[in-house]
Amino acid sequence: MSVSTTKLGLAVVRAAQGRDEEAEALLHEAIEGFALYDMRALEHWALRYLAEFLAHGAETTMPSSTKSAAPGSPRRAPRRSSESTPRPATR
Repeated sequence: MSVSTTKLGLAVVRAAQGRDEEAEALLHEAIEGFALYDMRALEHWALRYLAEFLAHGAETTMPSSTKSAAPGSPRRAPRRSSESTPRPATR
């Protein structure tokens, strides 16, 4: 699974770089890996990336429905500005 998720991430990077052929090949490899290990939720997630990529090319590297965290990954709170973050007292 780790190899497939890495390939999926690299495909997004390659698409952003305009390397569409390589991005598409990596997406297909990631999907095959998820299917091989019966990881249906991740396979579906990767298929959404592929569908968006094929529909819109490199103009969008992430489907609008998957801009949130991946399934099973922790959600992060938005960062605060540095002004509102209290600083430790110095002695």
